[in-house]
Amino acid sequence: MSNEDAKEVKEGLQEVASSGLLLNYPLLDVKATLLGGKRHEVDTQSGDFKNAAILAFRGDGVAEKEKRIQELGVVLLEPVMQIEVVVPKDYMGDILADLGSRRAIIENTEEKEGNAYISGKTPLREILSYSTTLRQLTKGRGEYSMHLSHYQEVPKSILEDILKEEKL
Repeated sequence: MSNEDAKEVKEGLQEVASSGLLLNYPLLDVKATLLGGKRHEVDTQSGDFKNAAILAFRGDGVAEKEKRIQELGVVLLEPVMQIEVVVPKDYMGDILADLGSRRAIIENTEEKEGNAYISGKTPLREILSYSTTLRQLTKGRGEYSMHLSHYQEVPKSILEDILKEEKL
């Protein structure tokens, strides 16, 4: 196999990795090994090795793509946010209940000077509209901040909901 053919295979795999197998999100932590290939002087055209790599990875059709997803153990990762919430202590119970419904993991609660300080982690998907809810629950007296903590696998039940939303 020539270097040019191997380069085409690499381009095909990079294309598949950038567009993914599940919901078109890029793939991470992928390792592929090229064992060989043979060019036919008459039938092989430029781009054939690239297309072969794409087809080998993605499969031909929906059923093969789903099979590849299962075989390769493809999972969807979601961003998990570190959140810090400050509310008057009278609202702490309502806030903790609301955060629990948002798949939040509460790491610490502390009361001082009449306020409750709550810290934890929750998936970004669950906290997107949080400012409105926080204002409603605290009559505008609560505040929060968040930043990216890490990525984690989307639970199967949530993944099923996402796939239904995307009509897949």
